[in-house]
Amino acid sequence: MECIFYKNTIKEFDMKNFLKLKAMRSMAIIALAAVIGFTFAACGGGGGSTETYTGRSDDGTTYTFKIIQNTARYVAKSGDNYILTGGGKTSTGEIQKVVDSGGQVTHDLRPSASGRLFYAVVSPRGLIRLTGTIWWDDKSYNTAPGTLTGTN
Repeated sequence: MECIFYKNTIKEFDMKNFLKLKAMRSMAIIALAAVIGFTFAACGGGGGSTETYTGRSDDGTTYTFKIIQNTARYVAKSGDNYILTGGGKTSTGEIQKVVDSGGQVTHDLRPSASGRLFYAVVSPRGLIRLTGTIWWDDKSYNTAPGTLTGTN
């Protein structure tokens, strides 16, 4: 009888340990999933980021140029979206080309309201130049102000 009791006790002990290990493994998987989830949430889910530049024209109008990057990275590139605001109007569209000229970056912008390109130049100081014809989302347009005073 002693052997049977001993074997049953070992089986019960092994089963208890097995269930504890299984529960601990499940909790470890849940904790790992939570850590990964919080990491993605803190980093924007692995998605894009934004850069914002501002500048003021000679007539006092403030322009804000926001680049919405499609993926998280440090620089804008073709295919990113933009939002330009100024004088109570908004222009949205896509960046067609980006050229970095040693501290000044030119963005060729294609507004949603028109297929005609205009150009925004940024530097560490902010938005320093808008050239061409700005097409606003309300289908109106005006000549870009040219040189701006960056206010970043």
